[in-house]
Amino acid sequence: MKSFRTLRQFALTFVSTLWALSASPTEAVELRPVAPLTPLYWCYSPGLNDYLLTVNKTEFASTCSLSGGYWVSGIVGYVEKTAQPNTRPFKRYWKGLPQTDHFYTTSASEETYVLSNGWISQGVEGYLYSTQVPGSIALYRLSKFHGGTGDLVHQYTTSSSEVNRLVSEGWGYDLVAGYLYSSEFPTVRNGHILGLRCPTPGARYTAGTSCAVRSDCRDFYFSTINVPSTPKPVGARTQRMTFDFWSPDFFEASTGHVVFAGHGRLGLYTPNIERVCSSPAATSNCNWVRGAGFIVYGFDCSTTNCGPTPQVSSELFWVGGANVFPPTFWRNTRMRNNRTYTADLTVSDDGLVNFEIREGTILLASFARATASDFPANSPFPSDLTGYFVTPVTDSRNDYTLYVTNFKVTWTP
Repeated sequence: MKSFRTLRQFALTFVSTLWALSASPTEAVELRPVAPLTPLYWCYSPGLNDYLLTVNKTEFASTCSLSGGYWVSGIVGYVEKTAQPNTRPFKRYWKGLPQTDHFYTTSASEETYVLSNGWISQGVEGYLYSTQVPGSIALYRLSKFHGGTGDLVHQYTTSSSEVNRLVSEGWGYDLVAGYLYSSEFPTVRNGHILGLRCPTPGARYTAGTSCAVRSDCRDFYFSTINVPSTPKPVGARTQRMTFDFWSPDFFEASTGHVVFAGHGRLGLYTPNIERVCSSPAATSNCNWVRGAGFIVYGFDCSTTNCGPTPQVSSELFWVGGANVFPPTFWRNTRMRNNRTYTADLTVSDDGLVNFEIREGTILLASFARATASDFPANSPFPSDLTGYFVTPVTDSRNDYTLYVTNFKVTWTP
């Protein structure tokens, strides 16, 4: 009997109005976090000796029940709802009596084989990654043929120990069908996933539809990382954030920007950041956005010099606005998809912001400036805050994913 571990779901928060700081209260819309991925359900029919996989909740509720005949059930994992870079459709096929077998594949050659040998197509059950991306896990396929009945059975699991058990019971190991996630809000060990998933890329939505912000809808998104405070050793004065990042589709696509900031914190579940505090006085327990760091943009750099604006800028964050200071940037060097970049950001207690972004040994962007005096009197430099935040920004209606790995935040003298 096939068994799957019930997977724990995470509920993380995305502050989609972060950079709409000047929005009026009438423009604010309640945030409604929606998972960027969809569950891939499984169920088993003892009578048919068949395993069914589906992303259709209605089918799962009706078929995967005693009345539907497939009554042993669970969740395999979580898959992309729409095609993304490096994904393939997970196609479903069915062969009736006497074989009664559901078969799934992302392979064109396997599709040709099953269609010519009695299976019929039943659509697509989400999208699997063809190679492993940060945070994803393998989906294994196994099969077993019963000579007496001519019944060929396929089943799928994400557990390597289950694979070993099934093989010991006479199942044959086929292959890795693809890669998916173990949570609808996926995470990366020592890192983060940033990005957006729109129901209709490029479409414009009006206020009130799921998660509208000034008419820009973000129905599916990876969540903001917000750590209100970090341990600060005695004598430490500078917060340091180091990490690598890469994307298959963020750069060269005019697809928004992402933010990395230290010495700060966000207001969570707040449609309008300015409404977080009852007064403009900035104190350590005031849960509004403050901090300092840099922004990475996904400008279309297929043209010369990345357009008039560089792909990286330093920014200071406070309620009501922000100052942007263009860093040193080599215009003839630009960030591209499928390349790994290394970032090193430091923010000191006295407001000195310093960062570098490199591709290998090549310096792409650098910035160093004392910024404490640039913060307004009603929201001074947050020297008392020890938190940080990392977030995608909702100024694009295109799907994208940016992977942050080897992420570390430390304190130095």
